[in-house]
Amino acid sequence: MARAATEGVQRDRRIRPHDGAVEEWLAAHGERWLDPGAVAHTLGAAGITLPPFAIVTSAQEAAAAAENVDFPVTVKVISRTLTHKSDFVDVVLDLLSAAAVEQACTAMLARVPAGAEVEGLLVQQMITGGVVVIVGVVDDGTFGPLLGFGLGGTAVEDLNDVVFRITPLTDADAHEMIHAIRGLPFLQGYRGRPSADLAAIEDLLLRLSWLVEAVPEIVEMDANPVADFAAGEGLALVDVRRR
Repeated sequence: MARAATEGVQRDRRIRPHDGAVEEWLAAHGERWLDPGAVAHTLGAAGITLPPFAIVTSAQEAAAAAENVDFPVTVKVISRTLTHKSDFVDVVLDLLSAAAVEQACTAMLARVPAGAEVEGLLVQQMITGGVVVIVGVVDDGTFGPLLGFGLGGTAVEDLNDVVFRITPLTDADAHEMIHAIRGLPFLQGYRGRPSADLAAIEDLLLRLSWLVEAVPEIVEMDANPVADFAAGEGLALVDVRRR
């Protein structure tokens, strides 16, 4: 199971001061959401890894790619015009065979609304377990980049339990953000469940804070869901969008 790398962002000076992938993308595509490959490349500059994935252009290619990604997998439509894919059933989870992947992708593409721009298909290793949180970046326009954190999944819209802080963050800022949300008990072992890996969340917040300072072209990022596992087990960024 893929987890985000956590080795202490403030002590890791290998992060590059600038990420050329962003400039290359802007030159080729203009200002828009980056594709998953460009997102993975940029996050990797900050020592943040994503679960194994492949980007393909057909249901047949998706089936072949799934064999290398390793089952179970999830498949998604890559589209900058479909921001809430679940509304169109454009995400299929827990597929266990190449045949199931091809069938799911074929049906998924047939459901895409007319006029939507499909750029490809994402085949990604399925991540299960953990507490779901969200981490995001928005550009305030006045104060610059703001880093947000809260409970993820549908809870981010249903409960609006997200806190924001101006970047760059300090260790104390990252710690305080986690403890400021109303849903903190869910991360601390609610009703006998194991406590989530709060240290891994702090590390992720610091890495993203450093990244948006180093790469000012980043104007928005949405990592939701982020699966946070038990203490000491790290976390996994399941779905990330960035522009």
